[in-house]
Amino acid sequence: MKKKAVLVFASVVLFGSWAWAGYQQHVFVGVYKSQRQAYGELGTARNSPNSIEYIACFIIWDGTTKYAQCQARDGSGTYATCLSTSAAFVQVAASVQGDSMIVFNWDANGDCTYISVENGSDNDPKQP
Repeated sequence: MKKKAVLVFASVVLFGSWAWAGYQQHVFVGVYKSQRQAYGELGTARNSPNSIEYIACFIIWDGTTKYAQCQARDGSGTYATCLSTSAAFVQVAASVQGDSMIVFNWDANGDCTYISVENGSDNDPKQP
């Protein structure tokens, strides 16, 4: 009986905090010009040890047209941007939150062709 109690206690101590913490991912910004794709988590970019990495999407209205622009720069300084006036693209870009993961693609003209925004508990939160 004593062995069983020790095993249960050890399991709670060893695995209890792991289960409590939940799954986390850390996706640094990646810019792949040959595939015309950029991705990354806002929190991981913010928390990165370098001072140049970032990813963001902006919603802009110029008084006539609403559009979205997404930008990314990886740790080595490779930069990408795209622009879209598509109402659907603007709507998805507007769903970016402080700890989102963003994936975007563009064509040869710099027009956005794809966007994915993930808002999940596994995303790395920004630290001060």
